Amino acid sequence: MEYEYPSIKTSLFSTGLTYMGYAGYLNPFTNEAQVNGILPNFRFPIVAGHEIGHQLGYSAENETNFIGYLVTSSNQDPYFQYAAYAYVLGYCLSDVRRGNIDTFDQLFQNLHPGVQENFREMAIFRQQYENPMEPVFKSIFNSFLKANNQTQGIQSYNGVVSLLIAYHKKYPL
Repeated sequence: MEYEYPSIKTSLFSTGLTYMGYAGYLNPFTNEAQVNGILPNFRFPIVAGHEIGHQLGYSAENETNFIGYLVTSSNQDPYFQYAAYAYVLGYCLSDVRRGNIDTFDQLFQNLHPGVQENFREMAIFRQQYENPMEPVFKSIFNSFLKANNQTQGIQSYNGVVSLLIAYHKKYPL
């Protein structure tokens, strides 16, 4: 993957994006990646990587999550690497939680306290911007994704876990 013409910036609509529940988007008119600038800082690198995946021509959300992970985790900056691992850890833990809350609780308690704090920081951040219209925005986006051949809609983001497992089976850390 080559990223020849960098075009990424903090969105002027970050507050609105946050109330709608979005971390970023690709401007369809300019192909410029827009990242929500009020996200907790440790999320910015991975969201930027995700949006760059869209700029490179990938539309499926699970694939762009995976591309975001690959480019961010392979960055030499440990801060970027942490952002990538924390992001995908969240998806993995979410899958575990849906299957077994006790296992999730045990795994979460075994995380480094700083990582736990970052997850709490994200939860508090989301709670601050909850509003009754967010489900409407998510429903519209869900329909948009399904209309664009992403049959799982918003749930397609979680498909990154399968890609991670397959990748790390083939290329162990």
